[in-house]
Amino acid sequence: MTPFGNLLARRLAALIARFGQGIVIRRGDSSFAASARVTVMSTATRYNYFRFDETQAWLAPAYTVTIAGDYALPTGAVVAGDVVELPTGLYPVRRVDKPRVGNVVFKTVLYVAQTG
Repeated sequence: MTPFGNLLARRLAALIARFGQGIVIRRGDSSFAASARVTVMSTATRYNYFRFDETQAWLAPAYTVTIAGDYALPTGAVVAGDVVELPTGLYPVRRVDKPRVGNVVFKTVLYVAQTG
């Protein structure tokens, strides 16, 4: 564990707790509440992480959902195919990213989008 990684994870958790919003992550018939920072996915992120043929059927906007720390559901890690419930609807998880400092995961990023 790196002291900087732990500090970064704690500070990010405090920011999300203060400025984040409540979301619900669904897996099967189960629902799990979390606090997250939700932003519209930038075009740069969209095309750096996904191929055009993956995104051409997505409805606008797609979102980036950031949860502090190494977030996991009681039934295991969040995976592509789980669903994030936002006030604007249900958004399937397309990709999960867990940036690290050393060996400390300081945030869990879910890339979500609806298809039309």
